[in-house]
Amino acid sequence: MPTHAALALSLPIEMRVAGLGVSSVARLVRPDGCVVARAGMNVFDTEGEALIHADDARSRLLARVVQGGSFNFRSSYTLRAPDGAPLGEVASEPGPAFWRTAMTARMADAHAAPFRIRATSAVAEGISDFLGKLPLLGAAVDAVAKVRYEVVRGDAACVAVIDRMPSAIGECYSMRRTSRLTPEEQSFCALFMLVALALDGARSRGG
Repeated sequence: MPTHAALALSLPIEMRVAGLGVSSVARLVRPDGCVVARAGMNVFDTEGEALIHADDARSRLLARVVQGGSFNFRSSYTLRAPDGAPLGEVASEPGPAFWRTAMTARMADAHAAPFRIRATSAVAEGISDFLGKLPLLGAAVDAVAKVRYEVVRGDAACVAVIDRMPSAIGECYSMRRTSRLTPEEQSFCALFMLVALALDGARSRGG
């Protein structure tokens, strides 16, 4: 069975989402600037599947993200290795604010604790999500709103934080761990960020 460690997605890492509207590309970037994962997305994709490649040339497939459940706000996603083996599942939760729901994820290992991404400030997140989409205001709003997400493990420990960074066009997030994580957990958390904030977020805003 494939392991997340084999994906080599370690923290800290940045996610940069380029493009506005219904079609975007999200990239996971190491501190040295090397792209280690790329996901193309389209909110009108009727196949309900996104492909995650190891580079911009799309020469090596890392994982498939298959969407299930209802469209937009209460979606579920299955992460699969190129050979179809399960890597884990991600699902959105009903939340107090319609612009973003909390997300939970569970690795394929039945004994692994689930993870959850939650915004530390729903108000800041709402301001950034709505006003931040205006091209001329995006960077300024992100700088003021200070949007931060926490990745919480099943034992209630915060294991990583995700900060939304100022960006004039598109979105940029920086993820770093705050607690000890295994290589498999780090890779899974990086994929979790990609699915929760890029893929699910694009579908929610575009629906």
